[in-house]
Amino acid sequence: MLQSMNHIHVLLKYFEAIIKSVLKELWAVGKGGSQVSPKRSHQLEALQELHAYMSAAQLKEITLTMLRLPEMSLTTQKSEKSPKKGKQLSLYGQILVQLLTDSYQRQPHQGELLCTEHIKALGILMSASASEDLEKVFLQALQSEPVYAHAVSVEVQVYCLNQGSETSLAIVSMLIKHCRTHLLQFELWCLSCSIEKRLRKNTERFLPLINVYLQCRDQYSFTRPSTVVSAVLPVLRKALWKELSGVFQDTEASHEITVKLQVLSKLLPSSQSKGLRKLMDQLPAALEKAGNNESWTVADAISRVLEDSEELHSWRRSLLSACMRGLAVMYNSSKDESKQDVERPVLLRLEELLSLVEEVDPDDWYSLVKAGLKYRYRDEAFLKVLNTAIQLLYKKESSISQRLVKLSKLHMMVTHHSLFLSAMLRSREEDGTNIQTREALVDILLTVVKLDPSVCESSHLAVLLGAYGATLSTVDQKILLLLQLYEKNNQSLINSRAFRFWVIKEPNSIPPIASLTERHAGGSTCMINDSISCTLSTYKLKHALAQVVLDVQDLGLLLYTGMRWLGQFETKLEVSIVPYIVLVWIRFQEVQESLYRDESVKNLNDLYDPCFLLQLFSELTRPECLVACHKFVEVNALGLTVAALSSYDSNMRAAAYFVLASFRSHLEGARFREQKQLLYLMDAVQNGIRQQNLRFTFSLTLYIARVAQQMLKPEEHMYTKINRFLLSHQYLDLRKVPGFFQLFYSFDFEHKIERDWVLRLLGEGLRDKHCYQLYDYQRIFHVILSFFNSPLCDEGSQNHILEVLQNAARVTRAAYELIQDHSLLTWILHILEKRFLENKLLNRIISLVHTLWLTNAGSKRESKKPQENRKLLPIQLVNEFLYVLIALVKLIRANLDQAKLAQFFSTFSSVLGYRALVVRAFKEMSRFTVNDSVLSNKDILLLLHKWGIMEKDLQLQEDVQNLAQKYQIKELLKNIKEKSKSQTSSHHRTQKRRKTEEDSMTADLNVSELEKCREDLNAIFVYWEPVFPALPTKHPEELLKSADLADEAVSLTCASAYIVTKWLVKSMVEHSLNMQNVSLTLRWLQNCILPHPVVVQEVLRDETLKNNIFKLYVRVCEASSGAVEHLKELCLFSSIMLHLMDAQGLTNNSCHELVKTLCQTAVTEEDVNKKAVSVFLTSVYIGDIWLGAQEPDMLINHVKLICSSTDDKLNDDEMETDKQGEETIVPLCRTLFSAALGH
Repeated sequence: MLQSMNHIHVLLKYFEAIIKSVLKELWAVGKGGSQVSPKRSHQLEALQELHAYMSAAQLKEITLTMLRLPEMSLTTQKSEKSPKKGKQLSLYGQILVQLLTDSYQRQPHQGELLCTEHIKALGILMSASASEDLEKVFLQALQSEPVYAHAVSVEVQVYCLNQGSETSLAIVSMLIKHCRTHLLQFELWCLSCSIEKRLRKNTERFLPLINVYLQCRDQYSFTRPSTVVSAVLPVLRKALWKELSGVFQDTEASHEITVKLQVLSKLLPSSQSKGLRKLMDQLPAALEKAGNNESWTVADAISRVLEDSEELHSWRRSLLSACMRGLAVMYNSSKDESKQDVERPVLLRLEELLSLVEEVDPDDWYSLVKAGLKYRYRDEAFLKVLNTAIQLLYKKESSISQRLVKLSKLHMMVTHHSLFLSAMLRSREEDGTNIQTREALVDILLTVVKLDPSVCESSHLAVLLGAYGATLSTVDQKILLLLQLYEKNNQSLINSRAFRFWVIKEPNSIPPIASLTERHAGGSTCMINDSISCTLSTYKLKHALAQVVLDVQDLGLLLYTGMRWLGQFETKLEVSIVPYIVLVWIRFQEVQESLYRDESVKNLNDLYDPCFLLQLFSELTRPECLVACHKFVEVNALGLTVAALSSYDSNMRAAAYFVLASFRSHLEGARFREQKQLLYLMDAVQNGIRQQNLRFTFSLTLYIARVAQQMLKPEEHMYTKINRFLLSHQYLDLRKVPGFFQLFYSFDFEHKIERDWVLRLLGEGLRDKHCYQLYDYQRIFHVILSFFNSPLCDEGSQNHILEVLQNAARVTRAAYELIQDHSLLTWILHILEKRFLENKLLNRIISLVHTLWLTNAGSKRESKKPQENRKLLPIQLVNEFLYVLIALVKLIRANLDQAKLAQFFSTFSSVLGYRALVVRAFKEMSRFTVNDSVLSNKDILLLLHKWGIMEKDLQLQEDVQNLAQKYQIKELLKNIKEKSKSQTSSHHRTQKRRKTEEDSMTADLNVSELEKCREDLNAIFVYWEPVFPALPTKHPEELLKSADLADEAVSLTCASAYIVTKWLVKSMVEHSLNMQNVSLTLRWLQNCILPHPVVVQEVLRDETLKNNIFKLYVRVCEASSGAVEHLKELCLFSSIMLHLMDAQGLTNNSCHELVKTLCQTAVTEEDVNKKAVSVFLTSVYIGDIWLGAQEPDMLINHVKLICSSTDDKLNDDEMETDKQGEETIVPLCRTLFSAALGH
């Protein structure tokens, strides 16, 4: 009634009194001061009646106290009159079960266990009560904390197996999955009498458990005797085979069927057995059913069984046939592409089987091709597999190809499809999927044309030219290669009218050739069939062709292509002269290999193919053609041609010079307003050339292109300025940036425009070492570095200067000389000393430092040469980078660009790692080094504080803040106050608040970037060495004061080491495990933490940290179980755990010294099996003692089980045995067993 009226708080005092009295009674029972009375006390009666109304927090203390009670207090022996002997719950046990089950029903996902005693008590209660609700509580506890599987006794597993309910068997699954002793116990249970009959009777219930066992079985084979492991499979096969072999009769897919198939795949008999033969007869028919992908698990297992058999090839042929039929059924039954997740795995299998068999049934092949092209014409995955299949099946030496559908028919099926034109031609709205489909179709056409050149027809050229976008994208390059194959197969493009009317198109549109010719041909009649035929006069045709080409060019794309020209087109030009046209083909070595390399260009669709454009321009500028010179300049065709003069390829430059000469002759006869200025510009450029086929620097070509564009804009200020400069010079000095000082130091009213123009030119023009030398010769870097800190330098100019430096940093020589000759890192430090830097500027500086480091240390860092032969950067240079990065730490903010934050942490960890390498090399050469430790306590705490803000870790922020206040770390406190001020002031700045919110949303989305930052931060911390100061002894009168200072420093170092250890362990427990970082962290713990008892004690006082250390240890054990390369890390971790156990005094048991010796020998052991077994036994012991057991019960149980399983009963001749090395565990277990008995 009170609860319905929301007045339950009236009874709070009464509830508190009940709890106090119950706790008092339980403490008395726990100490053994009083016996368990069969009669309920008043307080227990009140608890049973009213606990449903008490809060979870109030009941938690009672529950945990009851769990700590001894076993004799929770259970009692059944009376002699009872039909079943054994234990039953006592009064306290009944109340505890009631509390636990009710708590689980209230909060099923918030169970909490704190130590081994709790889980042991739960196991005892569950065994005695046979309560299904308590089983659910126990299962939920194990699922939330799997490490407690080590604390569950083997008797609990036996009880659960005998119980046989779904929940109890799920408990056994958790136990065998996370504990090797329980895995061994389960195997011995399977080998006991009458189990076979029980499994056969309860197959459905036991299958999930057996599936888990079979998945774990092969991973930890060295932890059990091979005789036991090999004896289990025949028992399971005999018990389950009849039920499992009939699984293919079920038509509907379900989870139960999937489990059956997984179990069946692990229980297959030998290749000679009748059961396997029957299964092989049934399986292909099952694979043909649509959507039955799970059956392929069994097919793969049969292939492994037949691996050394002569029947393997015929089996694969039947699988290939079933795979093709199954795909055809899927395509015919599901005509849309909604089931791609089901089809993709089958397509991958088809590709794999084709590569192994290389022969198919002609009918199956035709059915698949027909259904696939009919219903999956736009499916990139199908088209790729089809292309692979054609390559494999239609080889010239293949006899099967004569019986398959002819290539000419297959080619017709592809090209005459209703979707062919829409898939091949471009549209404005096309997405990435259509581009991939087009590329896959072009691949098929390429393959077919190579295998059967007779399919080439002139009618195809119109479509291929319509699909060609003249860009550097892979698909356009493949189309170009396809056109070349048509040329080689006597389908001349020159004779094709389609080519004569074909124009370069905007990549995102398809200007129809008919409409273009109609628009420019003066009303001439045009007809379009498979090939294009038009009747135009020669004069009008030439004029129309040139005008159309220039009209439909993408201006933005031409400008971008000209700007990004770096001479890095790694192609050779193959020039063939034919009447009236120059054909330039790219020798296409590797289609998949990019023909152009520039890190700033993410999409090659954004760049025109210069090889094609130059030959196009050479055609347009022939003497008999009329060229719209104004248009040629306006669309940047002239700029792109000039940019080609910076190419490293002499043929490319020669082609560009040819086009420029032809254009100049047309320009002389042209009549438009800017003709004289453009002609004078070309004369000035020509007069500056002192040798034949001279290569320009990219900066100069960009300048010329910009000036040419500027000539068409007389209304702008730069028009007058540039014309004045050109008129005062007869030629361009190719050793300098033209007009730099006049523009940079201009005193006109529009001086900002002029400076902005020349700085933008410098930034976009610096591409290689020749550009850098040009700037350095003119002392441009000295000028812009000095100007950056001037009050006259606005934000725009600063950004342009940083862009110049960023591009220079990518050039190896420039990156080194800017630091050595211009003190660039010192210059950056000076900028960072400013009171506040905007995010945009800070992002640019981080990117600059990152690029400088990568360019200077990239090749040296990744060198695989021996240590003595490697060239290392000077340690002074590395230290400079380190000082800059430490200064940057103070300015790091959470709303910075995520990519730049990732660059910062990556650079920081890389510099520290490289410095450690240099110091190690110096020590090996006996050279003197100073300041081995370069990161101070304040730096580390500041890093942690910044990371806490970035990751929104309030607990970490609070810990660092408390530490800063306790030791009065001024820099850190200042940073914390600034953060608080910025948060307060942000409420009064609407624009900044919105920007911060947007940045925060972006940060939340970039989880992968944050993960990279975390891994790099982990690496940064492990390069920090806590330094504990020594007391000076020279002046006794100052000893006391020095001692106080030293004590404070020791305390701060100790607290810093503790908080770093806490973060490192927590980070690796809560996130994906990176074994390289784990190895570095373990070595840091061994070298920097364990030698200092003060830090060790601080670490061990934190129970949460202790639990996390054990969780990490368990994760490393699981990661190392199947990987020999990680055993070294596990040995190190085990020795660290034993050291921490010594520090806690957990050594008073029968096996400690023996296990410690075992761990020490494992470190130096060369035999992999012995090493693995020694580390495993050590880990079992550590799991026992760390979780609070007085004796290593689980280790002793494991030892007993192994010793008992190696008697003569299991070692008969019929048992399969593995290598003798895997039996290493037996003698070691006997030694441990003897030690335990002796104790």
